[in-house]
This record gives sequence, structure tokens and C-alpha cells, in this order.
Amino acid sequence: MAGMTITGAQRVQLAEDAGVAEWSGSLTARSMRWRFDGDLYSLTGLTKRVLEEAGFDPPDAIAGPDHWLLPNGQPMYLAAVEVRGDESLPATP
Repeated sequence: MAGMTITGAQRVQLAEDAGVAEWSGSLTARSMRWRFDGDLYSLTGLTKRVLEEAGFDPPDAIAGPDHWLLPNGQPMYLAAVEVRGDESLPATP
């Protein structure tokens, strides 16, 4: 998030306030349901929305999958690389 600095305390607050997002079961771009408001978002849209809710002005471009973790702590981006088996994607964002 170029141009933004989020402190450790702010990260904790964001995590507590943002809660959890769940996959809706839909195979569309907006497939993540945010428990905070019940709306569906893309991962990038949800990342921006969480930042807005926390009082930040999010940048225009955010790689949403880089900012969400699965219950096992793995970033969603890395899980997608593993599932796809796509060696053309870098192993780290």
C-alpha cells in the first residue's frame, strides 16, 4: 500500500474491526462476503472497503489477495498459485 503507513496498533484494530470474510460459494469476481456488513466484494474491493471503514484513503491499486489469509495463515495468493499449479505466477507477491 504505497503512500500508507499502518502501525502495529492500527493493524490489530483493523483485524478486530474487520472480522472475517467468507467465500460465498459463487465463482464470480465478487465472491467474498464480509461479515461486518454482509455485502459481497472482490478481494481487492474488500481490502479497499476495510481501509475506508478504518478511516484510511486507500490507494487506487491494491493486490487484494495479498492482504487476506486463510485459516491456516497462508496468504490467499499463495494458495491460488498452489491450486492452479501455474509456474508462470511468482511464488511470492
